[in-house]
Amino acid sequence: MAVQKIINAERVKRHGSCLINIDYLLPILKKVREDRITLNYERGNTIQIFAGSGRYDIEAAVSDSTPLKFVLPNEVYSVSGINKLLTFPILTSSCVDKLIYQCIFISLSEDAARSFTFDGTRFFSYKTDACVSSGEFNMVLHTVCARMLSHILKDSETYYVGATKDKLLIINNNLTCCINQIGIPKTEPVSITAKIKPAYSFRVDAEKLLRALASINVSSKRLENSDALLRAENGDLSLYSYSQEVSSKAVIHLSDSQVNIPDFIYNSNYLTEYVSKCTGDINVNICKDGKLMLESALCTYIMPCISSASGYAAA
Repeated sequence: MAVQKIINAERVKRHGSCLINIDYLLPILKKVREDRITLNYERGNTIQIFAGSGRYDIEAAVSDSTPLKFVLPNEVYSVSGINKLLTFPILTSSCVDKLIYQCIFISLSEDAARSFTFDGTRFFSYKTDACVSSGEFNMVLHTVCARMLSHILKDSETYYVGATKDKLLIINNNLTCCINQIGIPKTEPVSITAKIKPAYSFRVDAEKLLRALASINVSSKRLENSDALLRAENGDLSLYSYSQEVSSKAVIHLSDSQVNIPDFIYNSNYLTEYVSKCTGDINVNICKDGKLMLESALCTYIMPCISSASGYAAA
């Protein structure tokens, strides 16, 4: 991914370009209190930065390249609120550091926008009407690029988005982001939810489920030690910590359901990750093999069970 930002400069005596290590430049700019600085670069290997009474010399390299070159797409769409799709909970969690999700599929339309992530076992989709486009447009971003863009793009701004054969362009005034296209995923995201055939279904309040998960998640925060056993019977949803270190239990009464569900074990960190960003009721669907689908007003989350464990916990 390449990012170009053009800013106004005063009293430019001679045009030119050079390369500066950003790891050297940023600490200096953060220390400078003046609103304006002076840059002085002569052909050589040093650029001078003057700020107030201070002077900084940074190693630089000659560059004959012009600013970022790109070919304008044949079709460009105006998009507002795109940052809403890049900062949804699953992608900004610590779990992304494990590279669980490699890419994000984003579908834009005039009415709303959806984003999908899929890693082969876990699936997450997010829908928002806060992001709208002047036309229908799809793009696929690497997770790392999406996180970088979430820090660059602003919710209040409108951007122009388009794609060439291998590049995705996001343009706004003096900002240009040029990103390599990953390509359309082989699995159509919407078809993943259609394949879910639930054997058990019930509704539960997101806040109650989050409190129950927090009460049993007292083992190590490491993902491999954060399993939760789920069971439903006689109108009660029971969650147990499934750890050799600690045993704890939480019960939620399901007022509108008498479903009975055998014991299934799930990663409680992943469950908490999703439920913590939900409000209101969550529709819970469980397949015979334990695959779990949670649906709220804006999100859908699918995850497999770790295993079944019938008879693990006494009622």
